[in-house]
Amino acid sequence: MPQEIEPETEDLTAFVVEDEATTPEETAARAIYAALVADTGRPKGMGHWKPVVKEALGVKALWARRWQAVLELGKTLGLFEVDDSRKYPVLVPLEQVEPEPEPEPTPERGSYISNIDASIPDDWEPPGMLPCGHPETQYKKLEPDPEDHRRGKTYETVLVTDVADCLMCAAGVPGHPQYTEEEYKKPLPENMRRTRYKVMMGGFPGYCVDDEGYYIGGVGNDCRYYRPKGTDMCAHHKAETAARLPKKKRKKK
Repeated sequence: MPQEIEPETEDLTAFVVEDEATTPEETAARAIYAALVADTGRPKGMGHWKPVVKEALGVKALWARRWQAVLELGKTLGLFEVDDSRKYPVLVPLEQVEPEPEPEPTPERGSYISNIDASIPDDWEPPGMLPCGHPETQYKKLEPDPEDHRRGKTYETVLVTDVADCLMCAAGVPGHPQYTEEEYKKPLPENMRRTRYKVMMGGFPGYCVDDEGYYIGGVGNDCRYYRPKGTDMCAHHKAETAARLPKKKRKKK
């Protein structure tokens, strides 16, 4: 049997590792692993690391049975292995793979809603509407600064309380017909009226208007289900209703 190389005179007690080991043998096995990783010289015999085990165990004499128990525990923990391919057996440190962190628990669907403050302040007031059918909160375009070459703020929010100061009326934007009072009502432009083509294409079909272009109204913007008394349906719904009526059969002579 090949002879083991005696340990050199260097100090090996610095490799004693204070770890969260459950037993003194595990502390000694980890101390051997730390010494093997730090060693950059030629491979050394297994007996070279006995002083490290003695220091880790706090003993002066190391019995063969306990030395073998430390080696077996180190191999079981995957710290090192014994290489018998040389003239004398040596310990080889093994690469330690860090365990993957546990994934964070996925929050239940809708659980974030409980963290949202949905309370309404006492001094909050809903945005109002002007008689012309435009909201009181409007946007005023700012003049660009010729000295500022960066793209800055181009609009500012303003509160309009008088219909005479309505910026959207000045720009010719029609108000929402549902909120427009009688004295401010105007015929809606052609692009806002309901047509068969818009209904077929999907999306917003347009407003139901009478023959003069004034808004009729209705539940869900549908004049078939509600409209003021004495007001007929819009041209689109009149044609659609007429197409669904059963045709009268002619009597044979």
